[in-house]
Amino acid sequence: MKTPEFVADASALAAIAFGEPGADNARTYLKRHGCVMHEVNVSELCFTLPRKRPDDFFDPEMVRFWLRRMDINMVDGFSADLGRVVASIRLRNQALNLGDGVAVAMAIQMDIPLLTADKAFAKSSPLIKVELIR
Repeated sequence: MKTPEFVADASALAAIAFGEPGADNARTYLKRHGCVMHEVNVSELCFTLPRKRPDDFFDPEMVRFWLRRMDINMVDGFSADLGRVVASIRLRNQALNLGDGVAVAMAIQMDIPLLTADKAFAKSSPLIKVELIR
C-alpha cells in the first residue's frame, strides 16, 4: 500500500461507483496518491450505495473488497482525540454530518488534503486543504 497522501470522503468514492461527474478526477487521485478512509466513512458509503441504487445488491464486505482493490487504506477505531476534533469541526460547520467530521478530523490529524465531491468541506476548516473532484 502507498503512503496516504489524501483522506478520501465517501462522496469521492460514490462518484466513482455511480459514474458521477468528477469520477475520472477521483480515479486519477487514487492512482497517483495513496488514500486513507476511516471506517465511519466506509460505513457511510455502504449506506449510500443501496439508497442510490435500491435494485442493486451491495454487501458491506463487497464494498470493502472494492476499496482494497483501489489500494485505499481503511482505518478503524475512534479515539477520544479524534472525537474532540470532530466535535470542534461540527460546531464550526453544522452542515457537515458525523462522517464528514471524521474525514476532516483525519485530514487535520494526518496533515494531508481531503478528497471530496462536496463543496461544503471547503468551509469546514482553514486547517486543511480540500481537493474537490468536481
